[in-house]
Amino acid sequence: MGSTGVVLKTTELIQQLCDRLQVVSSRQKSYADRCHLDLEFQISSLIRKVAYRLDLPDELSYIHNTFHVSQLQKCVPDEATVISLDGIQVNESLKYVKKPIAVLDRKTKALRNKVVNLVKVQWQHWSGSKLEWEPEEEMREHYLELFEAEDFRDEV
Repeated sequence: MGSTGVVLKTTELIQQLCDRLQVVSSRQKSYADRCHLDLEFQISSLIRKVAYRLDLPDELSYIHNTFHVSQLQKCVPDEATVISLDGIQVNESLKYVKKPIAVLDRKTKALRNKVVNLVKVQWQHWSGSKLEWEPEEEMREHYLELFEAEDFRDEV
């Protein structure tokens, strides 16, 4: 077989490959045409599915009123976790401001180089089981009124 025969044989193989690719391509196109649906979207309907805009009262005007669906989570309400909104304060960075109600207990913790006095504090709007041990020095610095009545009793 000469060089002309090799060229003819190669050309035949290339033509067969092109024919097979054409058959496969037409099958894929017919399948895609059968499954294809013409969809039209309107911006207003798309926005409703992506985000919710809430009408908030004036006292909550500092909160952004648009909530995106991707950020929402399912909530299963539990009566034990419901907190009354009366008296709850929020600071400028939208963080809940917690206030101590009472000092319930004291203890001393010995560290390597020093001794730290701790107080068990009950915080406003938290259930009775949510008590925290805080450094007494910091609590006296920020909430001196918790200790004033107690200090008076110690002096008598």
